[in-house]
Amino acid sequence: MFPRDVPLALVLVSMAWMTVARAVLVFAQKLPPTCRNCGLKLERRYLGESVCNCHH
Repeated sequence: MFPRDVPLALVLVSMAWMTVARAVLVFAQKLPPTCRNCGLKLERRYLGESVCNCHH
């Protein structure tokens, strides 16, 4: 997936920043929270929208 010349540290730091950015956007209510298992939204914004049915 990644070229071999990209250092692992750069990939890990990039993934960490993406995770922090998503958390900030969820906290600011710009993105909906999602389930860790299935990736679906935890709460419905519109009628008929599919949401998570996992049993936590």
